[in-house]
Amino acid sequence: MMENIIAVYCNSNTTSKDINSQDIPRHVRNRLDTASNLFSRLARSHADESVIRIIFFARSKDEAELYARLSSLPDARVEECINIEDMVEKVLATIGFYERRKDKAGKEMLNISTSKRVYFVLSNWQWQYIEPLLRLKDQQFRFFFEGALDERSAEEIEADRRMESVVKLKVENSIVDRFMGILASDLKG
Repeated sequence: MMENIIAVYCNSNTTSKDINSQDIPRHVRNRLDTASNLFSRLARSHADESVIRIIFFARSKDEAELYARLSSLPDARVEECINIEDMVEKVLATIGFYERRKDKAGKEMLNISTSKRVYFVLSNWQWQYIEPLLRLKDQQFRFFFEGALDERSAEEIEADRRMESVVKLKVENSIVDRFMGILASDLKG
């Protein structure tokens, strides 16, 4: 059995009390469209053998619920998050990423019966914040990036960029650990 999780990041500079269905920011609407297209693609290609779950993340649950309703995707969950790193931590907790079972000898046991694929739907420039996940090689968990067009001005994007940070994974003795320092310093300039 394969489990597909679509995590849609809906944060924007607009406060939740200013948002209604008529004036959703265009870059967020693009993410909703990307999530709908991804859901359709996954449903067609893995119709019988997989489960598809959708989680919408926004600064408030009310805002996330609005986006979930507008997307018309079935059985969507909603969560609050303050930034991409917070969203990733909640997704990793949901899929049990850090809860690996160990056998009596202390070796990691794989649950091959369920592999999980997580698709992060973000603006096209935000891939850099989840790159450590995209580089991770794991037999049970796979992470993918689905970029949505972001047509905002450079100033608006820069304001969002200042709120974000690169995701830090708590994976022992992995090649990701070694590259995290390099990647973080590269992104800071």
